[in-house]
Formats: sequence, structure tokens, C-alpha cells
Amino acid sequence: MARRPKCSERSVWVLYRAIDGCDLMDRREFIATLGHCAASVPVLSLLSVPAQVALAREVHARVGAVYRPQALNPHQFGVVRRLAELILPQTDTPGSTEVKVAEFVDLLLAESLMQKDKAHLLAGLEQIDVQSRAEYGGRFDELKEDEQVALLRLLDAKESVQQKDDVGGDGSARQTFVKLKALVIYGYFTSEVVMTKVLKVPIIPGRYDGSVPV
Repeated sequence: MARRPKCSERSVWVLYRAIDGCDLMDRREFIATLGHCAASVPVLSLLSVPAQVALAREVHARVGAVYRPQALNPHQFGVVRRLAELILPQTDTPGSTEVKVAEFVDLLLAESLMQKDKAHLLAGLEQIDVQSRAEYGGRFDELKEDEQVALLRLLDAKESVQQKDDVGGDGSARQTFVKLKALVIYGYFTSEVVMTKVLKVPIIPGRYDGSVPV
């Protein structure tokens, strides 16, 4: 039987299945993943890994069962949710929708990100629609799934070619995809379901208190 790849051997990008098909992530891999995400989001890069996890737990706790978007309008929220579904779809492990990643991203935008980063991301969501119209003749949420995937692959390829550090600088479609990808992965891996029922390793000492009031 072929050896299953370790998570560290798989790239973190569109259609990346965080757990499915690979050995369970260990503490070192988890920290490396958060570091990769933090590098794309300035406010997170200022925090230690325990502080990043603590912030995520607070945000997850405030999402709740019924959630109304606070930073994104309905269309923007729908685009973020669809992007998250494509990045981390449900397989035999929970997907981004099940663990409310889009809600997490919206609340993080509303409460924790710097105003300029929020403005760049909102502008970038519009640019994703602009590029979507240019490539396929419709807004991102109007495209077929294969067209959506092709567009995200294009944005991801531009990231690989340019290797630009300032991913929040100008609100372009590419930079916005890089930042959203990082926020989606950050929200997914720090959710209670994934940390306690999927990873099943003591990433950060102490029990998960993501469901208690803060």
C-alpha cells in the first residue's frame, strides 16, 4: 500500500484538503501552517502562535448558531463562502461551511483586522468579480464550478510567479485571494471541530474553550 503523504508535503492552496488523504497533522506542522497564514495577514504576523489561537477561539465563540454578516454585504459574504468551500471542501472530514469559516472571516474583518486591510480586501473582492467577468462573462458566484476553480488557479499561479510579500497592498484580485486563502485556512484549523475531533493532537496546551462566552 502506498504511503499517505504527510500534510507538510502538500501545498496550501486552492482545493487543498487540509486533512483528508494525509497523516494527521502534528504540532510542528500546525505551527508552520499558522505561520504561513500569518505571513499573509499583517495583524496576525504580530502575534505569537498561542495568541493567534486565542484570538481565533474568541472569534469562533462569537459566531454562534445564527449569524448575520457584519463586514461583508450579502454578495461579498456569498463569494467568501464559495471561495472557502473550494479551498476546503467537505470530504470525509468537515469542510469550511460546516465549521463556519466564512462567518469567522467576516467577524475577524469586522473586529480584528486593520481598517486599511479590510478596505483592501473589500476592494479586492470586487476585483475578483471584475476578473471573473473578463475571463468568463459573469460574476464569480454566477460561474460554473469548473470556471470558478480555473479562475482561482489563475490567481494562485500569479502568486507563485510574482512572489510578492505585501499581499494586502493594493486590493488586487490576486492579493485578495492570497489573503482570503490564509484567513480561510486560519479559521478552519482553529475551529473547535477540527482541533478536537480531526487533528486530535495537543496543539496548544489546555482544553478548547471556543464555545464559552468571552
